[in-house]
Amino acid sequence: MVSPLSEMILAKGVSNVDFSTMKPELRAKILDEVGEALVKRGEHEQAATAFSIAGSPKVREMSSYFLQHGLPSVAAAYAQHLASHNDRAFVEDVATRSLHEGDSARAKRLFHKTGNETMVRFIEENFPE
Repeated sequence: MVSPLSEMILAKGVSNVDFSTMKPELRAKILDEVGEALVKRGEHEQAATAFSIAGSPKVREMSSYFLQHGLPSVAAAYAQHLASHNDRAFVEDVATRSLHEGDSARAKRLFHKTGNETMVRFIEENFPE
């Protein structure tokens, strides 16, 4: 069961709500609840966005979970929100596994995010969209 505010956000879509005026503590709490609901619905792109806006460690946790369970394309939905320099190797691992699974477009975006232009060019030259 989610709060009425979370229901409204779910109905409108996380990307369509301006959270800038919300107190950080409330924003984190509400977006964590929204993210959990979206995970249960299988809406991983939106869940990752919610966790990312909240500044939640669940972005990394969910990416790791899905990668460990052999779902690199789902893991990539979360990995694309990882920005820390410490996450670079992890994001590149997700990108490599996505490429191995045939998702060259997502792999290219992730390699680009990490600044690995060598792999971006490799994908462009060998797996044109």
